[in-house]
Amino acid sequence: MATRDVRLWPAAAALIIGVVVFHAVVPASFGYRHLTQALPSWAMMAAAGTVGSAAGSVRSDRG
Repeated sequence: MATRDVRLWPAAAALIIGVVVFHAVVPASFGYRHLTQALPSWAMMAAAGTVGSAAGSVRSDRG
């Protein structure tokens, strides 16, 4: 299980970067609906950042 978690975060980051770069390079119509492919990865990163931020604030309160 730990191996899967380690591989999950780089894959999510690569998906976000890949979608953004693809739509920046390929001369196709730009629409927000095309960027929704990376939405699950964005949500994962946002949730992890929120949890990490909350954990950091708890640690700093304890001294």
